[in-house]
Amino acid sequence: MDSIIQSAAAQMDAQKQKKGNAIDAELEALLSEHLGDIADPLSRSMFLAGLSDKAMTGDMPIADFIRQALKLAETEENIIVLEQIAVSLVGAVDMMQRLRPETETELSLLLGEIEQFTLAQAQSAQTPDLQQLWLNTFLDVVASEDGLLSVMALLNGETIVDGIEISPELRWKLLIVLSRQDAEGIDDLLAAEIERDPSDFGQRSLLSARAAKPTLANKEQWVDELQSPEILTSLAKQRAVIAELFPATQTDLQLKVLPKLLSSLPEMSREADAYFLTSYTRDLFTPMCQLESSALMQTALDEFQGQLNPTVLRFLREAHQADVECQLLRVKVNH
Repeated sequence: MDSIIQSAAAQMDAQKQKKGNAIDAELEALLSEHLGDIADPLSRSMFLAGLSDKAMTGDMPIADFIRQALKLAETEENIIVLEQIAVSLVGAVDMMQRLRPETETELSLLLGEIEQFTLAQAQSAQTPDLQQLWLNTFLDVVASEDGLLSVMALLNGETIVDGIEISPELRWKLLIVLSRQDAEGIDDLLAAEIERDPSDFGQRSLLSARAAKPTLANKEQWVDELQSPEILTSLAKQRAVIAELFPATQTDLQLKVLPKLLSSLPEMSREADAYFLTSYTRDLFTPMCQLESSALMQTALDEFQGQLNPTVLRFLREAHQADVECQLLRVKVNH
């Protein structure tokens, strides 16, 4: 196995010198069989990162990377590598959601497997940190019908993860997940929860849950409120809405609202608080991975020259670049 590590590391270094992908097809095939056999956790971490980079640049299918990560997670014991696996899984699923419909078939096959695996890991983990890690990963990816049934079962106590308290914070997180998918009875559940927890945290969480509902009218209403606040009278409340307004599962709605988001930027650059503008431009222009979204952002950059403050200009440029890169990834996925 040491020879495998040395050979793989040498190949990665050679590829980096050429400014190519650090893992070629031969090394990828080798790692698919032996990644979990490598004794050194730092080496496993390095190769996992290389595979993730390859998937996110379209040089290997994202679905293949997810399968590799799940396979490694079955035997991995190092907490740092496990955290890396969890973050990588969430990022890979997030990207596949953004690349729909091209990734729809693969995602529908994989999502249930990921949900079942992460929830089972939470239930069988031997330490509180690992339980929390896998439960959070489950909640960050869950979107299938069966997965939402599991979320509901956690909320009503039918499913229990030993050692995990269903705290107010966790209850709100479960409700936000359900609201993203417009689960049946969500309005009644939210009304009951805010009676149970009317704290400041509960009020902000309610705003997040309401913003997450996947209808165009709802998104437009909250964008109007962000642009001319009446209810959202504090930065904390504004950020609560922004955080859940456009999850990766709702890029179709995000694209429809994009012209409204962009058209307000010159006026907001003059009048809005800098901290608010940072959240607004950083979190509401996440990649939609479409030619149309990239073109709309480029048009805004061109037409609003001299009208955007440095904060807005910086984050809009970064958003445009990320969207272009994601759109190019979509092209690779199509081929």
